[in-house]
Amino acid sequence: MKRKKIALVIALFFSFFLTACTQKASDPNQDNWANYQKQGSITIGFDNTFVPMGFEEKNGQYAGFDIDLAQAVSEKLGIQIKFQPIDWDMKETELQNGTIDAIWNGYTATDERKEKIAFTIPYMENQQVLVSKKSQNIHSIKDMTDKVLGSRLVLLAI
Repeated sequence: MKRKKIALVIALFFSFFLTACTQKASDPNQDNWANYQKQGSITIGFDNTFVPMGFEEKNGQYAGFDIDLAQAVSEKLGIQIKFQPIDWDMKETELQNGTIDAIWNGYTATDERKEKIAFTIPYMENQQVLVSKKSQNIHSIKDMTDKVLGSRLVLLAI
């Protein structure tokens, strides 16, 4: 019985120790910028199939609006970027595990996400719109019941 208690105490101690030493890479209350400056680089995770924002060209080069913008910012700040293609469904996990230092690729800031991840000031605002022929009498999303919807990503620079 005494061995079980000792084993339990040791297990609790190690559990506490491991928890206390774990640092989430994306802690919204911790600023890691000084570390990135010291290293001289930052690893940015992105979806390399998200045309036209970030994608891999046939020659293996990364291209797109977000890639160009990230490179321009890195030049201004004097820091190298390492682009890391990621499975977009795993983006938070990649960030939490420290596989990547940042996400730069159409990632919308929501209140729920802000509890887990530190966001910068947005560099882009997106809106969802529905366009139809006037003759269809579609004035709200409810009017889309039993209708076929097609979609296309269109970027407008204003």
